[in-house]
Amino acid sequence: MIIKEVAPQITLGLTRYNPETGSFVARAELHENSICYTYRVSVKAPPHAEFETIVRGLKAQTLRRHQDAKEKTQKLIRRAVRSVLARSRAPAARDKQSFGIGAFLSA
Repeated sequence: MIIKEVAPQITLGLTRYNPETGSFVARAELHENSICYTYRVSVKAPPHAEFETIVRGLKAQTLRRHQDAKEKTQKLIRRAVRSVLARSRAPAARDKQSFGIGAFLSA
């Protein structure tokens, strides 16, 4: 029996530009063997950099951080990958007061 090794899948969350550090930052999720590892990654680039360059840099840093964490046994944020049905549920309604705008809306 031959076991084929599958490359991990990387998903980038909302990517933002941080003008203080001159870099793009994102939360990256790396799915490997039905486990989801979460990393905060950043790549230095000007605000007018090409999209593909930014994505390539963020994904490369995600892979580097994942491999370094495996070798150094660093603590990773891990969670089991949920089913499609669990992901499609709407989030619970939150109190408007928790966002600090409820006082303006109710006045």
